[in-house]
Amino acid sequence: MRSLSPSFCVRGARRRASSRRYAFTLVELLVVIAIIGVLIALLLPAVQQAREAARRMQCSNNFKQIGLALHNYHDTYQAFPSGFMYDSTSNVRWSWGALILPFIEQGSMHDQIGVTKQRLTDCIGDADCLALVKTPIDGYRCPSDTMPDQNPWPTYGSNSENIGTSNYIGNEGLVHIMQAEKSHGMFHGNSGIKMRDVTDGTSNTIFVGERDGADVDLTASSTGRNARRGGVWAGTMNASRKWPKGVMDVLASFAQPMNRSTVAGADHNGKGFGSLHPGGSQFLMVDGSVRFVPETIEYRTSDFYWDNPDPTHYNTANLGVYQLLGVRNDGQPFELP
Repeated sequence: MRSLSPSFCVRGARRRASSRRYAFTLVELLVVIAIIGVLIALLLPAVQQAREAARRMQCSNNFKQIGLALHNYHDTYQAFPSGFMYDSTSNVRWSWGALILPFIEQGSMHDQIGVTKQRLTDCIGDADCLALVKTPIDGYRCPSDTMPDQNPWPTYGSNSENIGTSNYIGNEGLVHIMQAEKSHGMFHGNSGIKMRDVTDGTSNTIFVGERDGADVDLTASSTGRNARRGGVWAGTMNASRKWPKGVMDVLASFAQPMNRSTVAGADHNGKGFGSLHPGGSQFLMVDGSVRFVPETIEYRTSDFYWDNPDPTHYNTANLGVYQLLGVRNDGQPFELP
C-alpha cells in the first residue's frame, strides 16, 4: 500500500483551508455599527461648525460691502444717508437701505423703483414696482437666518403687502426714534449725519447691526409686537407711528440687551439687535470694520426712559459698554478688545 507524501498532505490542507468562508459575527457587526455611529456623532458638530463659520464669514462680507457703500455715499453727498425720509405725512418712506442701492451694485434696482423720483407709497401702489421691493437682496440677508424672503410682519399699502426682508438694521442710539426726532445714534428721520459728528470715534461707535427673525410667529397675538422679527430694506411703514409700526423695521435702539428673547408684553423686543450666530452678533462700526460682539457684553438697566430721545435725559455713567457703543457723542468712547 502506497503512502501519501507529506507535501501532498500540506497541499490538501491548504485547499481545504482556503475553501472555508469567513463572515462577521453578529457581535462584530454591532461593534462596527457602534464605531461608525460614534464617528458620525463626533463629525457632525464639526461639520455644523464649519458651515456656521462659512455663513458668519458671508455675513461679515455683507457688512463690509454695506460699510463701503455708506462711506461712498458720504463721499458723494458729504453726509451719511438718512435713516428714513420723513415729511410729516402718513406716507411710507424710503430708508437708508434703499438710498445706498447704487453703492452696492444695485443701481438698476434703485432706478427702477424710483427712490429719488417717487415716494415708497407710490411704489407700493404700482404692481411692477411692488414686485421689485418684494425682491430679496442677498447683500441684505444673513445666511444664518431662515426667515422668509418677504418679511411677514410689516404690511404696506391697502392690500397689506409684505416686502423684502433685511437682517441689517441701522443704529438709532439709545431710544426708539419716530418722525424726524434727532438721535444720538447714526440714523434718524432726515438725519444726514456727517463723519465729524461721530465725536466718540469711528472705531468706537456702532453703525449697523443684525436682527434675526428667530422669534417670528404668525400665530402670535397683538400683531406680533413681542418678536424679534428681522427688518426690511426698502423703507418704513409709517414714520409717525411706533406701536408697532414706524421705523423699527429699518432702525434699532440699544434700550434692550442683545439677543433678547420674546417676552410677553415687552413690545420693544423687535426694536433691538440679535442674531443666530452662536454667542453674539456681528456689528459694522462707523470706520467700516466688522466686529463680533458677545451677548455677554455689559448691559445696565439705567435711569433713562427708553422712549425719550433727549440725550440729556439719561446719565451716561449708568450705561453699560453695549449701550455706550451705540452713542456717537456721549464723551465716553469705549473700544472693543
